[in-house]
Amino acid sequence: MQQVYHSNAMTNVNIRQLIQGNILSSNIELASQYGTSMQTISKWRNRDFTQDASCVPKNIVYALSDTETALTISLRSTTWFALDDIYETLLLQNDTITRSAV
Repeated sequence: MQQVYHSNAMTNVNIRQLIQGNILSSNIELASQYGTSMQTISKWRNRDFTQDASCVPKNIVYALSDTETALTISLRSTTWFALDDIYETLLLQNDTITRSAV
């Protein structure tokens, strides 16, 4: 399967392999040669792989607990309250809840 890079990627697998294999040049020289920053060169030199790491979160933390989620769904389906009304109701129980979590 072909690697898909984001639109601003300055390196690809081939360039990363060249960076890792070039032990004679300094980070500054490689950065100017490949048009990247010294941090990018240092990052790829210190890694033992050239593929992009996954940016998907390992675990997703929801703002509402399971009980609060069930309460929100129950309130919404039985009363047809507006979003702001449900938010204000839940805010009385837990002052750390945000509107976007509801």
